[in-house]
Formats: sequence, structure tokens, C-alpha cells
Amino acid sequence: MIIKGKISERYEDQHYGYITPDQSSLRIKFKFEDIKNDADILQINDKVVFKLSKDKAGQSHAVKIERQRHLHPMLIIAVWFLGSLTGCVWYFDYPIDVLNYYYFINSIVTLIVWLDSRAIKKNKPTTGEASYLFFAVLGGWIASLIFHYVWHLKQKSFFYQTLLFIVVFGHVTLFSWTLSHAGGFWLEQQLIALKPLLSDLNKML
Repeated sequence: MIIKGKISERYEDQHYGYITPDQSSLRIKFKFEDIKNDADILQINDKVVFKLSKDKAGQSHAVKIERQRHLHPMLIIAVWFLGSLTGCVWYFDYPIDVLNYYYFINSIVTLIVWLDSRAIKKNKPTTGEASYLFFAVLGGWIASLIFHYVWHLKQKSFFYQTLLFIVVFGHVTLFSWTLSHAGGFWLEQQLIALKPLLSDLNKML
């Protein structure tokens, strides 16, 4: 049976801690080795799901521990945006260069998030929030949102999430506007100006 709770104590030097279930005040011991992915990802007050098991002495302890995952609205927007952009290219002759660009920049961000997930396991430095915001402005917010969720990476600060929301809102608004006659004309002019760069990008893809 899957149980919900939160990390209430951690003892780094002894590699164990305690979880307090949502429906009980009774603490349940866990070992860092029983945390899925990486133990450093889960800190005190983080909400988790786990299962109960018994050791050789018959004592209950938590196993298969991982962070509670909620389908964040921003994640839904990322999937919707990618699907809408692909659909517009496929069915409504929306410029494929735009899709290729998003594919390229999000491929880079996917690699960065993957490298960060490996760095966390080795206790090495990871990419800072400023860099992620920079790539988000360029359009890499889609891969950032999706793969932070897929690989169970720790959530960023509230300040970061606020700025990311503004960036995402800007991209969605701009995309929606380019579907209009005036926006479509503006986009066409921008693509003409960027034609040499887009040609090189298409060759890379």
C-alpha cells in the first residue's frame, strides 16, 4: 500500500531519517538507500510517498520513497504549447522554422537537465537558476518543465517560478498573436531577416 507523508527528520552522518505519515503522528524510520533516485533531493518537510516493509527484527520502515508529484499547471501548458505548435505546422502551414527552433533550443535544455540530474547524484554543482531563466527566455522552458518533472528534480525558488511564469506567458501570448493576420505578417518578416541563421539551423537538424 502506498502511504503519503513528509520528511520530518534527517541525520546525514548516519544516513537515515524519519517520515511522518499524513494520517498519523507516528514517525517511520527510513534509510537514505531506500530513496528512489538520490537521497539529497529530499529534504525536511518535503512531501513523499512510500511503502512499508519490515527488517529482520520485525521493525517497520519506509521503502521505495519518492517525492509526491503533482501535475503542475505549467507542465500542462508546456505540453499544450508543444502540441499546438506542432499541430499548426502540420495542419495550418505555420512556419516549420519556428518548430525547428524550439526543437533545437529544447534539445539543448534537455541535455542540461540530464547533466544536472547526474551531477546531483555525484554531489557536484548544477546549473543555476539564472542560466535556466536565460534558456527559458530563448524558448527552452518546455524541456525544463517536462524533464524536471520526469527526473524528479527539486523545484526551483518561488522567485524563479514567478519569473518563469512571466516568460511562459510571453511565449504563449506571442505564439497566439502570430496566428492572427497581423502577427503572421510580422513573423514572416522576422523569418526573412533570420533566413541565413535558420538555414544553418535546418542543416544541423
